[in-house]
Amino acid sequence: MQTLSLDLETFSPTPLATSGVYRYAEDPGFRILLFGYSIDGAPADVIDLARGEPIPTTIVQALTDPAVTKSAFNAAFERVCLSAFLRRYHPDLLAKGFLDPRGWRCTMVWAASLGLPMSLDGAAKALRLPLEKDPAGQKLIRRFSIPGKDGSRVLPSDDPVGWEQYISYNRRDVDVEVQLASRLSRNPMPEAEWETYWLDQRINDTGVCVDTQLAANAVEVDTRHRDTCLARAQQLTGLENPNSPIQLKDWLAANGCELDSLTKAEVEAALETASGDVAEVLRLRQDLSKSSVKKYQAMLAVAGSDGRARGLIQYMGAGRTGRFAGRLIQVQNLPRNHMPDLATARGLLKASNADTLELLYTPLPDTLSQLIRTAFIPSGAIGSSSLTSLRSKPGCWRGSPAKKAPYMPSVRAKTSTAKPRAGCSASRSRSTGPTLSCARKGRSQFWPADTAARSEPSKPWEPCAWASQRKNSSRLWMRGGTPTRWSCSSGTTSSKPPSPPPKPEPPPPSRTHQPVLPLRVPVYRPAVGAGAVLPASQAR
Repeated sequence: MQTLSLDLETFSPTPLATSGVYRYAEDPGFRILLFGYSIDGAPADVIDLARGEPIPTTIVQALTDPAVTKSAFNAAFERVCLSAFLRRYHPDLLAKGFLDPRGWRCTMVWAASLGLPMSLDGAAKALRLPLEKDPAGQKLIRRFSIPGKDGSRVLPSDDPVGWEQYISYNRRDVDVEVQLASRLSRNPMPEAEWETYWLDQRINDTGVCVDTQLAANAVEVDTRHRDTCLARAQQLTGLENPNSPIQLKDWLAANGCELDSLTKAEVEAALETASGDVAEVLRLRQDLSKSSVKKYQAMLAVAGSDGRARGLIQYMGAGRTGRFAGRLIQVQNLPRNHMPDLATARGLLKASNADTLELLYTPLPDTLSQLIRTAFIPSGAIGSSSLTSLRSKPGCWRGSPAKKAPYMPSVRAKTSTAKPRAGCSASRSRSTGPTLSCARKGRSQFWPADTAARSEPSKPWEPCAWASQRKNSSRLWMRGGTPTRWSCSSGTTSSKPPSPPPKPEPPPPSRTHQPVLPLRVPVYRPAVGAGAVLPASQAR
């Protein structure tokens, strides 16, 4: 056995969409209903665990065998669910934690790396596979894998015909996944990308600890505050539902404040001239419309029994770009905090002292938003940083810089807290602005950032290693939080930023001279002789 293709049908009282697979599989009511598999591309087989069929020993042992490649579409779901299954029924194979992600291949990530849809049905249709996903599957999933509104569950004995259809659906899914993996094998994903995927899975397995008590208090405080605001708005307007935009716009128009909409900008503009009850109602509208506890609610839904939230990032989550994407809590999009006494406000919220919190910090919804970051509890020392300008870090390449100039990133950055490579530093020059510098044989050569690759095309750039690989790594110099000069040297750096060199004289104009153009702008090169003059319509 070299490859084991898997697809599971499961049941859990915990909603998968809002809680994530980790919390879903941790629920005591979690069950694996159907275990579909294919060995080395053979026709699929299905094990009916819901009706007592056992999994063969060879299959169970293959789950923990690193020599066997496990493949699945959205393999994180199968891996986490099987980890919960092994911890419960085979503790000799997995006593705690999760199955090692190394050796697992996710065909969903593989398809996403090629720009294909991140759904089995969409990928199969895009590639025009002979087999496609059974469209009746969603109805069967809602019947057997999702509890009813009263928490009840439909058993196989309650609907034998539907259950046989569910088995056929699971078998077909495995066959489609095998065909998809075979088609994707024509365009293999680099091993380095699989290493990144496995790292992503280990990060998700570890998770981050969240303060569930703080989150629960925030939800409770916000609920009481909203009830108070709603009651006050009803008292002022006499409306049954002051939170209704239609009813509130009519009331405002009757009181001399006509608004086209109740957007944030419209309400803020109206507050500049409003007074009395109208101004108070508009301020109440601002408080009622602000969603400040959605992330607190997501923390409570995602956190496991150990207080850790897992599965918060998705490798290849953004279609066609391949970048990571946030899931569940959306940790990549947290509100910033600007409160000078953040610890005091957090202590009041932790103690559920809503009255004092609202008295000292207004408006309350904004305070709760700023306290979201404090709900994450680091394990040990941790630093806060902004990674908004990692793209601005220049690389050092071999070869002719003139050829690589159109692809060289700009150094003009907002802020950067990235640790530079060995021998790299940053400073500012008022005369030349953002520049790059690269040292060869103990000498530093400086170029403006936008024309660095064109100023000395005869000298190749020297590669740099990460700072952690050298003992004497240089420093990232910051002035006002903005790095504007990178110095790439092979030796150590001094305790002060390098001084800018004199500005070089521009070359004399000639008929064959090509003007320096901005980055990523193609240079027109005529196919005629060196002395040819460009037509006026083609001159830049």
